Amino acid sequence: MYCIDYVPREIIPARLFDVDWSGSLLALLERYRNRPRMSAARVSSVMLPDDVAERNDLRGFGPALLIQETCYNAAGTPVIHAVDYHRGTHFSFSLVRK
Repeated sequence: MYCIDYVPREIIPARLFDVDWSGSLLALLERYRNRPRMSAARVSSVMLPDDVAERNDLRGFGPALLIQETCYNAAGTPVIHAVDYHRGTHFSFSLVRK
């Protein structure tokens, strides 16, 4: 899995160099009272971008499921925009549709 998460700057008011980014992003957002409560996502089948495959030695990654997701806090404010590439051969999901 290859993931990129974007967080709006105003969500974490601390100086960026003072924030411990090594732990859970969800726990960090919880500390600033912005834990995601719901999300909307789009799934598509793609190949990894060439620069990502080269830079991370992922040339054999193969087809990926790209999940682009926006997560919202309880007030409905976007707190994360995620771009996640899941290896197509290692991912499955189930749906319930009405």
